[in-house]
Amino acid sequence: MTDTVLRSRNVMAGRIRTHYTECGNNGAAVVLCHGGGPGSSGEAGFAQLMPTLATKFQVYALDSVGGFGETDPYYPASEGVQSRVDHLEAFMDTLCIEKAVWAETPRAHGSRRNTL
Repeated sequence: MTDTVLRSRNVMAGRIRTHYTECGNNGAAVVLCHGGGPGSSGEAGFAQLMPTLATKFQVYALDSVGGFGETDPYYPASEGVQSRVDHLEAFMDTLCIEKAVWAETPRAHGSRRNTL
């Protein structure tokens, strides 16, 4: 039986105390990246989708650096989007995720799905 319960976790990704939500217990990794609007977080953006994905994948939705969700709000994100990309890389390295499909919430330019 697949675990579709959302679990709240914290980890040190590089030097950043990072909050993320996960579910699932097997399958390929899927990393979900939220948008940048007020109140954005991994769980806020993806809580309804995650249990469905968890039936086939191990799903992670992190709260990005830059004052989002429960990730350290004081860590500087002075490089804008690059800071978020670097944070995502540190997060994946910390959890030993070597390969993942990632998706982001839709924005003005549309949603994207990529393999890291």
